[in-house]
Amino acid sequence: MRLSLRAFAYVGITALAVLAALWATRDSPVERAAAGLLGERWYRVTLHGDPVGAFVSRGTRGRDGYRFETELRFRLGSGPEVHIVDALDFDATPDHRLRSAAHRFASGEMSVHTALERRGDVLEAVVDRRRSPLDWDYRLSDYVMLEAWLRRERGPRARALTRSLDLGELRIEREIWQVVERNATGYRLRQASAAGHTEVQLDAGLVPLWFDLAGVFSMERVAGADAAAAWRDAPTANLQERHAVPVDVPLTAPHALTKLTLRVHAAADADFGNWPGLSADGEGGWVLTADGGADRAVEPGEVSEWSRATPSLPAGDPAVRRLADRAMLGIEPPHEQVDALVDFVHGYLEYAELEGVRTVADTLRSRRGDCTEYADLLTTLARARGFPARTVTGLAYDPETAAFALHSWNEVAVEGRWRGVDPTWAQTRIDATHIPIPEERSLTFMGLLPKLEFEVVATEY
Repeated sequence: MRLSLRAFAYVGITALAVLAALWATRDSPVERAAAGLLGERWYRVTLHGDPVGAFVSRGTRGRDGYRFETELRFRLGSGPEVHIVDALDFDATPDHRLRSAAHRFASGEMSVHTALERRGDVLEAVVDRRRSPLDWDYRLSDYVMLEAWLRRERGPRARALTRSLDLGELRIEREIWQVVERNATGYRLRQASAAGHTEVQLDAGLVPLWFDLAGVFSMERVAGADAAAAWRDAPTANLQERHAVPVDVPLTAPHALTKLTLRVHAAADADFGNWPGLSADGEGGWVLTADGGADRAVEPGEVSEWSRATPSLPAGDPAVRRLADRAMLGIEPPHEQVDALVDFVHGYLEYAELEGVRTVADTLRSRRGDCTEYADLLTTLARARGFPARTVTGLAYDPETAAFALHSWNEVAVEGRWRGVDPTWAQTRIDATHIPIPEERSLTFMGLLPKLEFEVVATEY
């Protein structure tokens, strides 16, 4: 049995790509930024210090305006090479509106394309040839917002709010950056996100020299393509084994556990953030308790956040809605509908230990996948049926290795409360070995996993 690392790794590696793309043009105020950074910048991408990929940003200027393109190639473990290209075209006129943009994601034989196109004053999203107007706009001034702010000589602890464009999900992300220090090299900045803390070192011209994401992924500027290509000759690491957490004794009948208490052994300075179920043991250590379910009230803001269709979770696709209806078999009670969705996904897919990243559309074509594919398909089908749902990544017990490993499952909102389910293991109520990790520090937490050990304190069945 393989428990997926990809839900963490993909978030981290693409987050670095987005961050680097944001800095691809940051050398001067709006008018000069585009002209000042034409050409190429190459970066080496690493995971825990091991080379895993390369990133390049390119800028060109033509009669119609400015074009900025970023390209990321990486490989995690023995999986296929992942290739991500983003391109943005801005008008030449002083308003510098975004004229068009394109995003391409490819992993192995799978490829996904999304785009933005302007019609008059409105940007439209184009996904699978379907067009939909957006309720927001984007300009070059947004792209260089942080750079323009920094040129006013900001001091330590100064903070700025910026707007970045996530082309993969076709939405605007608001980010808060803080100046850590003004040093001899330039600026060192910090930004907190759902993935973890990012630090960036800029030179005197505000060109990024390195990025560090939660101490897990990093990028370092190099001289050119040859220097960035070192990852292709690097040995392949077993990422799953590196991030498994050993436990002192094997767990008996783990799927029947209703409550599990573990003592967490880690370095004294380990920072777990707001880890659900973790508390101090009074002796300088930590105790972690899991009870096999979310079982908390749904907050008003969560309904819209976890109900929407996205390019990666196409809940609004007519074919997806028909499949969700097919899973219902005329069932009416909401709790039984969720049970039916779990059973349907478990039977619809064939378990396969896949490497690389897959989309829900690709999963529906192949009908194969591991826990990430099972969970993402359930999230999509549940949203198509009107249930707020999300994919959860955390730790779960693997009987084959007698250790906790990364795993994906779901939380579905039913009649005002969140409920944990696991379609990979056909669990309509998850067992107590499912331990979610802090959402706001997912990659930071991943960096701690190789340093953790669990000790069983108590079990209930």
